[in-house]
Amino acid sequence: MPQNNQYLIISQSGRALAASANHAGIDTHVIDLFADEDTAEFTLSNTSVTGFSDGNDSKELINIVAEYTNNYADLSVVIGSGFEQNPELLALLEHRVTVIGNHASIIRQLKNPGIFFKNLEQLALPYPEYFTCVDDSIKGDFLIKTMGGAGGGHIRHYKNDSSLTSTSFLQAFLRGKNYSATFIADGTVAHVLGFNETWVCKENNDFTFAGAVSNVSLSNELRQQVTDAIRRIVALFKLKGLCGLDFIVEESGKYSILEVNPRPTATFELYETQGSLFVQHLAAFQGKITEPELDQTGSRALGLLYAGKSITIPRLDWPEWVTDRPQAGKQIAIGEPVCTVHAEGLAVEDVKQQLKTRLADLRESFGFTVEAA
Repeated sequence: MPQNNQYLIISQSGRALAASANHAGIDTHVIDLFADEDTAEFTLSNTSVTGFSDGNDSKELINIVAEYTNNYADLSVVIGSGFEQNPELLALLEHRVTVIGNHASIIRQLKNPGIFFKNLEQLALPYPEYFTCVDDSIKGDFLIKTMGGAGGGHIRHYKNDSSLTSTSFLQAFLRGKNYSATFIADGTVAHVLGFNETWVCKENNDFTFAGAVSNVSLSNELRQQVTDAIRRIVALFKLKGLCGLDFIVEESGKYSILEVNPRPTATFELYETQGSLFVQHLAAFQGKITEPELDQTGSRALGLLYAGKSITIPRLDWPEWVTDRPQAGKQIAIGEPVCTVHAEGLAVEDVKQQLKTRLADLRESFGFTVEAA
């Protein structure tokens, strides 16, 4: 097999990107946290790592990447999730290999609240009140967030006796519905693929990401406001490729930007069509962005099944609507993700109900007792 025109995907979970690449006949290798059964099916190789955040993780990842580049000529690295909390690791990779992804300097700006929200203010874009240090002037409900934290598991409610570390900040807790916008950009131009409703994990009783449904109904005014915000943010930060913007809509209809994720998010595969969004992601970094052809006639949803107790995965004939399938024999601790469940149909509410039913069925089959979110 020729050893050029191959890509090494590095992400907390690389399955979705690998599947999209496979759809286009592109060879990939994956480094991720899970080494799932279906990721292995889509790739030439799949290597698991323990994490991306601390020094030991960084050393392990750098060594694995070095081995890949020694074995495969002209290998380009495609970045997914996991580097937001450790852009220094991404910077190390950028000095060693060809990296397709937003530069470490861009991630530092987007994930530093003092820089990011100050830029939103200059753009006259709405965002929740925030603090990077605690004092007596703080009034109201706030959340503590980790700078660069991904997946929501790092978020908790602020209590008056809580303190902040150098890598955490407070963000006002707004009551409303959570949404995201999935988009693709080339540093100047941006195209919104769609708007998603998102929700958090009921099993873990926290803010961990639990799922999303695509093509939700929002007012034309709100859609235009968020689209304009994305275009201005893309132009300012020179964002490229598949990205996402998280926002919340309060009962009054007012929206606030929570964060921007400068890499392919979990929701991008809700918009995968006959073409490959992996291919369009690569093209965006070459300035060859085109507006994707999207199917707006229906909706898709994905939901994460979290372990209600510690389990060892048995040999299973997984339903076709399950992805991120763990290998038989893998041990999964309580609260950790087991797999991803999918649903699709014409009406958003019907798709959400189908997803809820499928999650409940799987939950019962594993002996988990908590209701689906």
